[in-house]
Amino acid sequence: RSAKQVYQQSGRAERVEPCQALLVKLAEDRFNLAVLQQFKRGKSSLMNALAGRAILPTGFLPLTSTVTTLCYGPRERAVLRRKGWALEPEIALNELPDYVTEQGNPGNQKGILEVRVELPAEFLRRGMYFVDTPGIGSSRQENTATTYSFLPEADAVIWVTSVEAPLSEAEQVFLGDVRQLVHKIFIVVNKVDLLADHERDQALGYIRDGLQQMLGAADLRLYPLSAKIGLEAKRAGDAEQLQRSGLPAFESDLVSFLAEGKSQAFLAAALDRALRLTADLGAADGQMDDLRARLEAARAALLAGSALAHPAPGTARADAAPTPAEASQRVREIATRCPAPPSKERSGPAEGPCRICAAQSQALFN
Repeated sequence: RSAKQVYQQSGRAERVEPCQALLVKLAEDRFNLAVLQQFKRGKSSLMNALAGRAILPTGFLPLTSTVTTLCYGPRERAVLRRKGWALEPEIALNELPDYVTEQGNPGNQKGILEVRVELPAEFLRRGMYFVDTPGIGSSRQENTATTYSFLPEADAVIWVTSVEAPLSEAEQVFLGDVRQLVHKIFIVVNKVDLLADHERDQALGYIRDGLQQMLGAADLRLYPLSAKIGLEAKRAGDAEQLQRSGLPAFESDLVSFLAEGKSQAFLAAALDRALRLTADLGAADGQMDDLRARLEAARAALLAGSALAHPAPGTARADAAPTPAEASQRVREIATRCPAPPSKERSGPAEGPCRICAAQSQALFN
C-alpha cells in the first residue's frame, strides 16, 4: 500500500496496477501452487491424480496451451477469463479441451488469460490455487512465453520431470530460472513405471546428482511416482496399487506443507514481488528507500524462521498499526467520550457512556 501511494504521487501509473494486484492477492489469500515442466513430462496427469479424477486433458501430443487453475468452489464449473473481456462466461467441464489444448485453441488464439475450474474438493479448501501451465520447449513459443510470464505469480512450484529423458539441458535452464523466483520447489520424477527397478534407480541417481550440483542442495528430496497408475488406483479403490504408484508419499508431504509451511512461502513470495516492484527507484527517493529497508528486514526475518514483525525492527513509526488490544482500548475510550443524548431520549441510567456506543464497542471487540 505504501509503494502504491508513492507511485501515485510520483505519477508512475504503470506501477500502481501491479501494487494493487498484489494487495488483491494478499486480501484473497490466493496461494498459487504452479505445476511446471518441459512439455510431455506428465504434469496434467499428475494434477488429475492428485484431484482423484480426470479433469484436465491428457494425451501423447503437447496439449496445454493456456493457464488452467483448479480452486475450491461449492459446485463444479469452469469460468473463462479472456483478454479485453469484463464478463467471465461459464462453460461445462467437458468443454475444457476447446479452450486449454493446442488442438482446440492453438497458440491461445482465443485470448484466454485463465480457465478457472472450481471444485468442491477438500484439498483446495485452504485458499490454494492449483495451476497448470503450458510446458516449455515445444514448437509453440507462445506456450513457453505464457509459462515464463506466470512465474512471478507462483508462490510454490511442483516441478515435473520424467525417467524418459531425465534432466535435459532445457530443463536445467528452466529450473534455474524458477529457482530465482520461487523458494519452495517440489521435484517430482514421473513415469517410473516405464523402467525396471535397477533402471529406475540409475535414472533417479542421475537426476539427483545433477540437481544437487546445480542447486547446491545436499538433502534434495525427489518424489518418484507414476501419476497414471496413481489415478487408476484411486478410481478403482485399489489401495495396494496406489501405494506402489508412489503418489501417497508425495501427497503426504504436500498436505503437510499446505498446513504448516504455506503461509511462510506465501508471504516470502509477496515480499519478493514487492521488492521487484520497487527495485528500479533511485536513492533520491527517501520514501522508497525506507520502504525497501522494511521489506528486506521482514523478508530476512521470515526466511530465518522468525515471526514476521511489522514494522521491521528499527523502523517503528508513530502511525504503525495498533495491536488488537490497543485497538479495543481505543474504541472503548472513544465510546466513553461520546456525548450523551438528552435525558428524555435516554432509555438507560443517567450516568455512563451512551448505550449504543457501548454496544458497538463490544461488537467491535468481539
